[in-house]
Amino acid sequence: MEERLFFEAFKDMQVSMSLKEEFEKVIVKRIAINRKHTALRVYIKSSRLIEKSAINNMEQQLEKYVGAGRPLDVKIIEEYNLSAQYTPENLYEVYKEGFFLELKEQGLIAANMLKNANVTFEGENNIIIEIEEGVASSVRQTIIKNTLQDIYLNRFGMPVDVQIKLVEPEKGKYDEENKIKLQIETENLMKKIAILNGDTEYAENKTTESDGKTESGSKKDNKEDNKSLQNKQKGAQ
Repeated sequence: MEERLFFEAFKDMQVSMSLKEEFEKVIVKRIAINRKHTALRVYIKSSRLIEKSAINNMEQQLEKYVGAGRPLDVKIIEEYNLSAQYTPENLYEVYKEGFFLELKEQGLIAANMLKNANVTFEGENNIIIEIEEGVASSVRQTIIKNTLQDIYLNRFGMPVDVQIKLVEPEKGKYDEENKIKLQIETENLMKKIAILNGDTEYAENKTTESDGKTESGSKKDNKEDNKSLQNKQKGAQ
């Protein structure tokens, strides 16, 4: 097929105004569907970045539009012709959520590893990703490396070399958390022993104390989560 605008290729398709604005200047290069009509691939190119969440949303809309109630696996294959102002480094900053969502499709653990990693750039095309030792298996390291290199090359036309660097965890980072867990486990064991010995009053008291500690730990976790969210919002500004 010859190239055409997205909504010329999919006429009369009803989507939200925000989604229509994202795709109104997108070019459809090719459409492919398998013989059983269970898988659809739409190859597009765009001169501006499209949010990964918008891509996922459009895939769902295409499933309804083309599938007409039948199961249909839809994938949009992106290609971008961006201006020369984009480098691997500033592209990573604006497309960070896209990289995360792409990895999330292959596994939440690998996605969170990238999200929590320290990412730096050396030279024009070298990306260094620092991940704590003991967290990243060799398989997940390979997934992160290959996924990023593939996206940069095939989606943005930027060849990069991704290097995974393992670093020692921050000293004492998990000490307090492990101390609380050990204390709770010890008290639970003592409670079970007390029940076996018929000392129900001791067991009930220990249950109340443990609940208090757990609640305190949860408040601490919530406080840290809120702080993390605030820092992320500041970074976005």
